[in-house]
Amino acid sequence: MTTSEFQGYFGRPDFHDAVIEDVQQSERQLNVALRAEDGARWCITFPETDVVERNPQGTRIYAVSRMATTRVGSLTYVFVNWNEREDSPLEVTTSQEPIVRAVQ
Repeated sequence: MTTSEFQGYFGRPDFHDAVIEDVQQSERQLNVALRAEDGARWCITFPETDVVERNPQGTRIYAVSRMATTRVGSLTYVFVNWNEREDSPLEVTTSQEPIVRAVQ
């Protein structure tokens, strides 16, 4: 992965301490299902996903960070592991802004 510069946190404040429940990829789109501490469920859709790394299901995340990359027009979104001694469970590089929606 060619991440280089922190651009900021992405998503809602309740993504902090959320658990990755599911990851589904079809063609170039990726859907990540999160369950927040309060039980709220969220789906982040990454259209035009280029790169996906690691297997994240069941991991508690600290936050979702947006990182600049060396690839022009792309950003990498890093699901930061709550356990600092372990790698980030998921890194997604995409050329389009992710879409966040509530899930019942």
